[in-house]
Amino acid sequence: MTSAHPADREMLPDDPMELSAVELPGDVILMFRLLVEEYARMGHDTDAILRLARNPFYAGFHRFYLALGEEEMRSRVQDVIRRCGVVRVSEERNPQCRT
Repeated sequence: MTSAHPADREMLPDDPMELSAVELPGDVILMFRLLVEEYARMGHDTDAILRLARNPFYAGFHRFYLALGEEEMRSRVQDVIRRCGVVRVSEERNPQCRT
C-alpha cells in the first residue's frame, strides 16, 4: 500500500493539514512582546515591524496595530527592541577561498 505525500494530495475542505488560526487565552502583552522580539531576531527594525503590522495579511500582528494605533505600537515596538536588540548578520567571502 502506497500513501501519497500530503503535499501531493488533493486539498479537501476538511483537510486536517490545512493551516488555520484560532484564538487562545493568554497574556496578550507577552504575546505582543514575543512577536516583536521574533521579528527583531530576524533582522527587522522598528519601521520594518510596523510595515508588517499595518498589513492585514499578518492577521494577529495587524490586530495589535488596529487596537493600539500607530504611535502606541511604535512606542511598544521600540521598548522591546531596546531590550532585545535587532540581529544583523553579514557574510564576507575570502576571495582566495574556493566555493
